[in-house]
Amino acid sequence: MLAPVTLFLVLAPVSLKAAVILMICVPMIPVSIVAVQKFAKRLLGRYLGQYAALGDSFLENLQGLTTLKIYRADEARHQAMNCEAEHFRKVTMKVLTMQLNSIIVMDIIAYGGAALGIGIAARELAAGRVSLAGALCILLLSADFFLPMRALGPTSTWR
Repeated sequence: MLAPVTLFLVLAPVSLKAAVILMICVPMIPVSIVAVQKFAKRLLGRYLGQYAALGDSFLENLQGLTTLKIYRADEARHQAMNCEAEHFRKVTMKVLTMQLNSIIVMDIIAYGGAALGIGIAARELAAGRVSLAGALCILLLSADFFLPMRALGPTSTWR
């Protein structure tokens, strides 16, 4: 939590505008995490009962497998279990897609914020308000602004 504040204090003397832009973008990551978690809670709440029912159904089918074989009903039950498994796969893919979307949103915020900070530093370098060393400092540290907050969310390729 202190890393973005420390980086802000280091970069503010170099370019206050770039440091402020970077600092404004930092809290957007936890906000996006909270928003996605609310959506995930609703999504998983809808499917949690289905997960439990699927487990119960599979257990019941396995326990009754001998009886199903005796009455030659095992093939029909097999087809029904395949349908249930396919539904479970689709539900799982929806949950995984939601997780991937969460990572994408956080990466867009982090990369976008870093790019914005770098762009501001480049404009100020062109205008002569920032030295080459200062612009390079902003360029190299802009991504580090977001790493601590980014670590709060799901994993991605940023680490």
